Amino acid sequence: MFLYSFEQIPPSYRWLAKVLGFPSPPPGEGMEYLLLSCQMTSTRQMWVKLMTNLVMNYYSDKLEESLKYVKADVHPFYPHSVLITMLLAYLNRLTGQIETSNTQFTHARDLSESLPQWDVVLTYELGYNAWISLKWDVCVECVSKFLQKSEMKANKAFGCYMIGISFLLMGGKDDEAIKILKDVKKYARDNQVYDKYAVRRSKQILGRDKKRWLHPFEIEAFPALNLLENDQAHSLAMPFIERAKEVLNDPKQYSNKQQRLEHTALYYYIRASCLQKGKQYDGAREYYLKCIEMKGQIKEELFVIPFSYVLLAEVYMKSPSLCPSSNDVSALIAKAKQCSDYDFDNFVSSQCRKLEYLLRQPPPL
Repeated sequence: MFLYSFEQIPPSYRWLAKVLGFPSPPPGEGMEYLLLSCQMTSTRQMWVKLMTNLVMNYYSDKLEESLKYVKADVHPFYPHSVLITMLLAYLNRLTGQIETSNTQFTHARDLSESLPQWDVVLTYELGYNAWISLKWDVCVECVSKFLQKSEMKANKAFGCYMIGISFLLMGGKDDEAIKILKDVKKYARDNQVYDKYAVRRSKQILGRDKKRWLHPFEIEAFPALNLLENDQAHSLAMPFIERAKEVLNDPKQYSNKQQRLEHTALYYYIRASCLQKGKQYDGAREYYLKCIEMKGQIKEELFVIPFSYVLLAEVYMKSPSLCPSSNDVSALIAKAKQCSDYDFDNFVSSQCRKLEYLLRQPPPL
């Protein structure tokens, strides 16, 4: 379990592992030991099996199977466990069952009533569920409670960002939005991907003319990005994407050429991601390639390039007929690994490990 967990360290934390004296294990070694541990008799066997189940189903895009496993084989043994109830909530979120996830997070909060700090964390998670469901008022309510009660810096920078953007998208609360967006930097932690993203976005917004804190394109694109975190909500994202396209096609909306380039690349990425989640792989490939072609032209939305590399590789794995050659997936992974200084590098490193694992597996008979 330790070796596998070590392999999951994102690039931004590799320096820390080396400082502590841990060598990098060969790719896949952690998984090999996990599988061996499942065969051993031990008091920890159930936990190893749980972790292995989660990993294997993540790699196979079958987290619904993990959800069934935890419900049937783990939760009955620990019905009052806050951690297992939280795991159910996270799995429901990842599989698009947001309302069920809310129920589980609320139940976990009830179970942890004697542990005030757990209550605070779970209130944040309920706020995050509201964030990706576009329930701006609920997000503001939950995350505000979290900010008031939490004694730690964790999640505070991104929490301030969520509240600020929610206020701007609700309308009529610009002053409150700007006030809390100014607090993002105060709470930001080094090498925390969500914090870095919140700092970049808030700095971008605060540097603008106060008459238009959010560009009309962003008013459509930001909700679409949120919805795409929910695998079941891609159809809800498409109307936002279509309206974002209308803004892009209106010359009056852009006095800055570079801003239009940034928005075009972001549009290509969002549309590709939406099509991929809808299993429209041909269309997804078209827009990922369009996004990748813009490499070198964008200066701010840099994340869309490595994200497009790894997600296009995933498209090719799921629909091999679209892949030009057998080496293209490996080439896309290599290109993604060469990218640096972009948002959410942990997602790209995780996707690379997932794709490399799948490439090592023998083809089905």
